[in-house]
Amino acid sequence: MAGTLEKRGEGIWRLSVRSGIGPDGKYIRYRKTIKATTEREARKQLALFVAEIEKGQYHEPSKMNLNEYVDYWITNYGEINLAPTTLSLYKGLLKRILAAMGHLKLDQIKPVHLIEFYKNLSEDGIREDGRPGKLSPRRILHHHSCLSSILQDAVEWQLLSQNPASNVTPPKVEHQEADFFTDQEAQKLLESLDNEPMKYKVLILLAITTGLRKGELLGLEWCDIDFTKNTLSVWRTSQYTKDLGVFEKDTKNNHSRRTISISSLLVQLLQAYKKIQDQEIEMLGEKWEHHNRLFTQWNGAPMHPGTPNNWFKKFLKRNGLPEKSLHSLRHTNATILISENVDLKTVVNRLGHGDLSMISKVYAHVLQKNDQAAAEKFDRLLIRC
Repeated sequence: MAGTLEKRGEGIWRLSVRSGIGPDGKYIRYRKTIKATTEREARKQLALFVAEIEKGQYHEPSKMNLNEYVDYWITNYGEINLAPTTLSLYKGLLKRILAAMGHLKLDQIKPVHLIEFYKNLSEDGIREDGRPGKLSPRRILHHHSCLSSILQDAVEWQLLSQNPASNVTPPKVEHQEADFFTDQEAQKLLESLDNEPMKYKVLILLAITTGLRKGELLGLEWCDIDFTKNTLSVWRTSQYTKDLGVFEKDTKNNHSRRTISISSLLVQLLQAYKKIQDQEIEMLGEKWEHHNRLFTQWNGAPMHPGTPNNWFKKFLKRNGLPEKSLHSLRHTNATILISENVDLKTVVNRLGHGDLSMISKVYAHVLQKNDQAAAEKFDRLLIRC
């Protein structure tokens, strides 16, 4: 079975395969447009295309329904180009999407199908976790973004003439200010850590004093702590999917890779914690898995990301603190820094955020208080006049 390759533009290639003769006496041809940065990569995809046709696994776009297209998209694009956590998120969203529209031919999907689907998601009883109520506008927007992205790829690959999702107004999501602990709550939280296991005491103190994301905290290794310079470096994150389990991933961008200063008291606490972990390593001997992580399971294996979430929820409840997510400690960190008039650029750099305007929106409540305090300073000045 012969196959040919034709370059149609920068990074765009057309694959063409001739397979036997049809009832009309003409050659049967299969064509497909792909993305590939080099000819070598394109030829690899051509070989796979030929193999699909030979095994009878190729579906012509005109006959492909959404179920078949999504399978193709996951195999040929998602598993190659998306981060495991992103692909896992997409697969979760696609369960509902395919249950509603998977039977539709790709070119038969119209904006009205999406409008009806989003309406269904906003009705009571749609949740799969057994809890009453409907999906939040933000969760519905996630479904829209997923479907729109996948259908846009179909447009770029010339399987669709236009994206039906582009003609649908996505659900509006109201801006929510960051959820954080007040000064009094944060003080009580810190005091309540005294009687907790050292592992969780260190994790929570790191979270609230550095603002690291959960994945960044769980990805920390002892080599990331400079006990001489009192600094902490973020190079990797710890991630989890059902398919891969716990795995390591580089930080997502240059802004996330950072080295920040930590307090002398925190350094002393980290040193004490390391001594405890070293004792555990000595006790377990060969049973200990040497990953060099700060936060581990009993045998040194990387801590599961659900573990600190579950512990934190129980910790808040038994100490009479309001129920909040572990991520709220990151927001609490930023709120404290801004309240203490630390400049926004420093806050952004420490958080590894990179978007100054987003920080201004999320923490507008703190900035407004600072603005009011600035005005009151002039009141005190004018009173003296």
